[in-house]
Amino acid sequence: MLAEVFLENGNAVIAIEPNDEMRAACERLATRWPGLIVKKASAEVTGLEDASVDLIAVGRAFHWFDLEKARVEFERILRPGAWVALVSNSRVRDDSPISVAYEAVLREHGTDYSANRDRYEIEEKMNAFFAGGEMFREESFNEQSLTLEELIGQTQSYSVTPARGHAKFDGMQNALRKFFREWEQDEVVVMKTVCNLTGGRFPQL
Repeated sequence: MLAEVFLENGNAVIAIEPNDEMRAACERLATRWPGLIVKKASAEVTGLEDASVDLIAVGRAFHWFDLEKARVEFERILRPGAWVALVSNSRVRDDSPISVAYEAVLREHGTDYSANRDRYEIEEKMNAFFAGGEMFREESFNEQSLTLEELIGQTQSYSVTPARGHAKFDGMQNALRKFFREWEQDEVVVMKTVCNLTGGRFPQL
């Protein structure tokens, strides 16, 4: 999704994706965008040339990185003075009755809610990642209206959500349908979202 934003802006993109299913989705984009190259690689070992990249953009994946190895790799492939952008668009938690109710569904029926929530607390990790360089943060609040199908599909994409065949799968699906019935208006639920952007540059030697 983030790659498509840059492609629509006219930028050439090299998409680095270690996950086979995610990479297959990105490869489908490549049929429409000649400026897109998709590589099976990781943030820690991209396989790109030294000083060959104008911008590194990370879409909601920073929390999975081996940060020490990723920083070494990013510094190697970036051109001098180039930026890293960490971008995530996520739900706003615990700020309203509907968000509290939704988090309760995830907490009760998810597989490892506490561990996943802790994993996304990355502010201190970002400070350390860009230590000695520059960093700024911006956030933008919005709303999304979700049908039942969209709510289930989006929830299913979360790491905390049990996959089909898991012992907790049916319970999650039933809880989501109950949640939707209780909170829908005009056949949608309205959820607050926040887009977080962190820009950083490493210190110049």
